[in-house]
Amino acid sequence: MRAFAVRGFGEPPSILDLPVPAADGEFLVAVRFAGVNPLDNSLLGRLKADSPYPFVVGIDFAGIADRVAPGDHGLRAGDRMFGMARTHRSYAEYTAIGPAARLEPVARIPDGVADDQAAALPTSAITALRTVDVLQVSAGQRVVVMGATGGVGGYAVQLARSRGPQVIATVRGDVDEARRLGAHDSKIANVIDAVHAAHPPGVDAVLDLISGPDAIRRDAEIIRPGGRLVSTIFAADEAWFAQRQITAHNHASSANPLISAEGLTKVAQLLAAGTITTRIRATVGLDAAGQVLEQLRSGGLRGKAVIRISRRPPDHPRQSRWVPAGSCSEAWNCFSQAWKSSSVSSWPPGGGGGSMRGLLEPPPWPLCGPPLPIRNPQMPNTTSTTRPRK
Repeated sequence: MRAFAVRGFGEPPSILDLPVPAADGEFLVAVRFAGVNPLDNSLLGRLKADSPYPFVVGIDFAGIADRVAPGDHGLRAGDRMFGMARTHRSYAEYTAIGPAARLEPVARIPDGVADDQAAALPTSAITALRTVDVLQVSAGQRVVVMGATGGVGGYAVQLARSRGPQVIATVRGDVDEARRLGAHDSKIANVIDAVHAAHPPGVDAVLDLISGPDAIRRDAEIIRPGGRLVSTIFAADEAWFAQRQITAHNHASSANPLISAEGLTKVAQLLAAGTITTRIRATVGLDAAGQVLEQLRSGGLRGKAVIRISRRPPDHPRQSRWVPAGSCSEAWNCFSQAWKSSSVSSWPPGGGGGSMRGLLEPPPWPLCGPPLPIRNPQMPNTTSTTRPRK
């Protein structure tokens, strides 16, 4: 399988040809999209000589269950699923997840949520939801989100706004984007002074996604006594803030109870209901993974980015039902029957017109590689797939 990975210590990540994960007793997932997060860059920076190699990049994913783990988890082969893959990771054509692996939740993608949207959710949306919960955001409050147009910040502004407070966003320059997310007010420069001037009694809560240990102390100037502060980069000195009657909390993913199937389902439902949007600003192929990570590192990316892994056509989540075939020959039989029942009389489908025109990418046969959908025009809700290349 193709993967964006580090071959050995000191080498840059690149496209490698790696074995498909064995996945004995695990979920094996054909990845369609991988979500891009700052954590992906952070993990690359932490690699050591004794780290496991090759090291595939990425955690968040959305794809198709090729094989499911034993147990009562409600997932079947062929289901669309998404989650976090911390062991085998996600910038690859396949990943594997243990059914009981800590911090590796998976869930079914609900109808109305596309695969690229699902891939943009796990780490950022669950972090945002947890931090808004910890801040105890409610109607009538004033809440500041610092770094409001990033991945976590964008979700946090929307989630906080849905609970009724006045949301004040601090941004690096995109004021209009903050307002589109639902912020009532936004600040660009001298944000502490600007917020203090606008709200002299202080605000009720601050979610600080950007300030380091020194800069974050200035947040005390704008938080009222009894207020709350959350840092997502472990920058807050909780004892120092407590002396100033402010409850500070350093968010740690390892302690986030929402990193679970239930947490994934909740953020997907919020997306389907329109409470949040994914704000996908860049969709790139696997070959461009390095460029999008550099763009994220340099601060040039607003919103979310996803990497398209598979070559399948875009999904239609309200209609597709995936039926995994048992072998390449079985999938070929399905294709043959669909072809015979169609009005197409020439190859390739895009060259002569007919009911299957444009439904297939370059001829998948006799290849037995990553699953490719075969849609029968007489049965538009039916799809068959091949097994993965071994």
